[in-house]
Amino acid sequence: MPPQLDPEIYTVAWIAPLEIETKATLHIMDCLYPGRFPMGRGDDYVFRAGECGGHNIVIATFPAGQKYGTGSAAALANQVKKFFPNLWFGLLVGVAAGLPNLTRDPPRNIRLGNVLVTLPDGENAGLVAYNFAVTPRLNIGHHRNGNPEYDKFYTIGKDGGEKVVDKKLRPISQRIRIWYGRIGSGEKLIKDGRKKDQLRNAYDFIGFEMEAAGTINRIPVGVIRGVCNYRDLHKNKRW
Repeated sequence: MPPQLDPEIYTVAWIAPLEIETKATLHIMDCLYPGRFPMGRGDDYVFRAGECGGHNIVIATFPAGQKYGTGSAAALANQVKKFFPNLWFGLLVGVAAGLPNLTRDPPRNIRLGNVLVTLPDGENAGLVAYNFAVTPRLNIGHHRNGNPEYDKFYTIGKDGGEKVVDKKLRPISQRIRIWYGRIGSGEKLIKDGRKKDQLRNAYDFIGFEMEAAGTINRIPVGVIRGVCNYRDLHKNKRW
């Protein structure tokens, strides 16, 4: 029988909804704790335990096959809050769509492989739940660069057509940049370029993601996202 783990000693919740995010998180831990948490019948979320930087961390993820989004993330966050009474805060780490804004001054030249960060500040979580149009009150030493050939950003011209933005290739030492700001969160996948630009300009978004808004009213979370696409009709998984 595996040893039983004590939920009361864990102070940080690392929420990793996708399997690939969970695998990455497990590799980051300084060590993993063997054992199981005392779960009740019907509690099918997956919790792993580990230590990183002197903190006891619980890694929470969905069971295999469950679809993700703000609703399912909220259910997961509720379970985390229920089982772990002494949490200080949570981390929601994964991927997101970046929203470059090359017309602002100075230009916000967000690219694939960049990192987006929004941290709670009092009642402001730095997130906008764009489904409802309401505003709720790095160490990079182990980064692998994607292929710049796949980093294509399309903008909407005055004629309503799309065109590829000509971007200079950054040297490897400058390819990872961290951007701080608001991130839009919702279950709807927005690929329409005009709608995307409207939301970006209205709320000054730096990116879109699909889980964080479901967690912020349950536990305080810091959201950290790697840019893997630009949320348009040209979205793909090659990067």
